Amino acid sequence: MITPLKFAGQIKLWYTPDVNTISFGHVGLFALFLLTACQPQQKESNPFFKAPANESAKGIVNGTRVADKKGISQHIAALLIQRESGLEACSSTLLSQNVVLTAGHCVGAVGNDKPAIAASAITVVFSNDAGAAFQNQETSLLRKATKVSLHPSYTSQCPLQVAPCADLAIVEFEGAAPTGYLPIRWRDVQASAYSNLQTLKIAGFGQTSFQEPLAVALYEGDAHVLALVEESAISIDQRFGAGGICHGDSGGPGYLNTKGEMTLLSVHSKVLNSARENGQCKNRGLLLRLDAYLSWLQKLIPIH
Repeated sequence: MITPLKFAGQIKLWYTPDVNTISFGHVGLFALFLLTACQPQQKESNPFFKAPANESAKGIVNGTRVADKKGISQHIAALLIQRESGLEACSSTLLSQNVVLTAGHCVGAVGNDKPAIAASAITVVFSNDAGAAFQNQETSLLRKATKVSLHPSYTSQCPLQVAPCADLAIVEFEGAAPTGYLPIRWRDVQASAYSNLQTLKIAGFGQTSFQEPLAVALYEGDAHVLALVEESAISIDQRFGAGGICHGDSGGPGYLNTKGEMTLLSVHSKVLNSARENGQCKNRGLLLRLDAYLSWLQKLIPIH
């Protein structure tokens, strides 16, 4: 059953009990879960923007809340996406003053049942508390998207694969990012940056744990790198309390923090769980390596 909830004036938010856990069945020993997030069930009148019940809870998953306009928060924005099925949340990284990078499945078609969306359905939100900024229509922090460019190798079947694929898109938006927001360093990333990579900073607007509500608030954490996959992706270990990605984190950054300078290395794509874990964001996260797609990005975003 689908239940309508009153939301932000004339807009309505819809949810189903399982819509925030998008499972496409078992593939081998693993089930695949995309990290676009619709609202899980709550009791409050505007549940999409309820803060986590446990404010000390560590998330992204096992991370910490990011201070306003500090560190990675200067380079990251939430995407609130209106699909026919409801309002979804994703994360993105600022590459230029009017372009963000996100996961392809956030805006593109997924399988046969989830069509691609128009740019007009996307709002880019520049706030660590993006849910509240959107709900309160803080216009100085909101930007309407004007163009979406999926990677040319992206297909609707790409997000359903266990193997890495070109799950990337850039979103252009009107005007420029608000004062205090800056493009992240990304143009000069080399393959050598991934050699002997053991830990990686990760950030996003997703759930802090599978049990917590989605607040669309920015968290960051430290991920343990398991392996490099096919020279195009990074596998991170989300077991045993390690930092990880969950619903709403799709499109967010994996990055290095070198003396306060952030360098983008990867984009959050999907989670592989064992079948018994049923979408709990516990097993392995798959992040796409930026260097594998750098030439595409450089062509689309020239240096001014």
